[in-house]
Amino acid sequence: MENDARMYALGEVAHGAGCGSAGMVCLTLGTGVGSGVALGGRILRGPHGTGGIMCGQMTIQRDGRLCTCGNVGCLETLVGTAGVIRSAEEALARAPSSALRDGPLDPRRIFAVATAGDPAAGEGVRRFARDLGAGVVHVIRAYDPDVVVHGGGMARAAVQFLPTPLPPPTRGPTRAGGCASSPRCWGMRRRWSASRSTSATGAWWPERRCAS
Repeated sequence: MENDARMYALGEVAHGAGCGSAGMVCLTLGTGVGSGVALGGRILRGPHGTGGIMCGQMTIQRDGRLCTCGNVGCLETLVGTAGVIRSAEEALARAPSSALRDGPLDPRRIFAVATAGDPAAGEGVRRFARDLGAGVVHVIRAYDPDVVVHGGGMARAAVQFLPTPLPPPTRGPTRAGGCASSPRCWGMRRRWSASRSTSATGAWWPERRCAS
């Protein structure tokens, strides 16, 4: 028996968006947030078996919502299904004429209504993107990966939060310029990858860029 997000990561590092990378983190976005980490082509497990699978339990909001894990403000509380629905409900309360009111609230419909131009749904998706981006920053700082891969049901809407349809780099992270190795020079470039192992996989490659 093995964690499902780890198995997803194994597929991506062997045959998908992480193939050939020295370090990769996979985030599965759905009911919750699962994760798997591969370093040097091997799945990270750690001495207690929890290595790499707790990215959804990273604290993003210190005074945020209570998570099922018992912590407060976890990434999962913000970008998991319940968090997306709650954000949409809050946006709907401020915009009672929104098309969101015309049917059940679930992530698939929220993203679809946002695509159609509904302001309240768009607000919810923008919040989702900001919170997910904050989580990706934590992941990059924690594991120093070449690539962060997004999968799961919500990845089908990734064009709304990974909006740059560029091919993935052929060798490791994209680098721009000749700046020094200061941590301030690390940014992120958003790219879209058509993965060989999933129908659609969103991915972020860290990029070194001059902050000045």
